[in-house]
Amino acid sequence: MLDFLLVIPTMNEEKYVAEILKETEAMLKKIFNNYKIVIVDASSRKSTITLLKNLTKNNKDVELITGRKPYNKGGDVMYTFSRYDSKLYCFIDADLAPSIEYLKQMLSYYSHNCDLAIGSRYADEAVVRRPKLRLFVSVLYNKLINIFFGDKIKDHQCGLKMFNRKALKIIKKFSQENHFAWDTESILICTYKGLKLCEMPIYWVERRGKKTSIRRLLNDTLVFIPAMMRMFYRFKVKGIT
Repeated sequence: MLDFLLVIPTMNEEKYVAEILKETEAMLKKIFNNYKIVIVDASSRKSTITLLKNLTKNNKDVELITGRKPYNKGGDVMYTFSRYDSKLYCFIDADLAPSIEYLKQMLSYYSHNCDLAIGSRYADEAVVRRPKLRLFVSVLYNKLINIFFGDKIKDHQCGLKMFNRKALKIIKKFSQENHFAWDTESILICTYKGLKLCEMPIYWVERRGKKTSIRRLLNDTLVFIPAMMRMFYRFKVKGIT
């Protein structure tokens, strides 16, 4: 059994992935004797795959999974988690917007019986630097989740989450979302099943540019609105059992 499993989902992330891999591996070596870093790639372009193969070859602590379908982040993370037996499971987005140092802080949450630790851009004392339109839409989405589902979490989408075995087992049983809504669904499952959630404020700097395209926001909306409706039916109307 591993002490710690870190999953890094990627899709054409060659600009950031070398940096995050170097920093995470250096940190984990100091903390764990038995860990694994797994990069799971969603059919990136050839240049990214070549880079990933070069970064992961001849390293027993780092593995690469390729050939996954695009835009299937939740499914990729769960698929990778399911392949390994570990005491703790974590994933972090490849753009490294949250500092890797927050992984250290997250580990301390488990001494307080936390089942799911969540990096949060909107918790008290958090600092976020991102385009105004993107920030507005993100805050609105989280407020709607709070209203519709009655949970207290302020940031459901931050790409930094850590699970213990109990939380992951329950999420595996009830999860149905495979896209980016999987982050929200995982939080709601743990909330409705009475697990302890801990939200950790972070300093977040958007690294994908100073502006957010309207096309990207529309694409996100087309993903999240149907997902929200599906989850509302499952959690509030039908109920998860």
